[in-house]
Amino acid sequence: VSRLRKSLAAGGDGNGSAGLVVTREHGYEFRLDPERLDAARFERLLAGGRSELAAGRSQRAAAILEEGLALWRGPPLADLAYERFAQPEIARLDELKVVALELLIEAKLALDGHDNRAGTGGRAGGGPPRGRRSRSGPGPRRRGCQRRGGRGLGIG
Repeated sequence: VSRLRKSLAAGGDGNGSAGLVVTREHGYEFRLDPERLDAARFERLLAGGRSELAAGRSQRAAAILEEGLALWRGPPLADLAYERFAQPEIARLDELKVVALELLIEAKLALDGHDNRAGTGGRAGGGPPRGRRSRSGPGPRRRGCQRRGGRGLGIG
């Protein structure tokens, strides 16, 4: 613990180790500002994105959700993937990531919907906007979903 405290003090973040490692009756407690944890920041951004989307601010919601999803660098708690005690938290974080992806898709669809007037794709003649393929036909994406039993995007 002494070496840990020295290492934290030499970490150069300006905070030193004061208050990070606290001696308790039956061991030590490691205190860390939650904002320094990617998972806590992700959850804060997810909540913010959800609020912005509910308020009808799709562009802001998409930006916040993208910022939160950018924090992901692989599976959650990868070093603890085979530890039984970590499984509930890993599952919870995985589910939150799926929620964030779904909300991001919803926000982007809402943004795209601003260009669509009365289902015409923003064009007087109707049909899909130029430069986009219609997704109504059995293109590669739809066939892929059908092969997976219609599960949609296959996230997860």
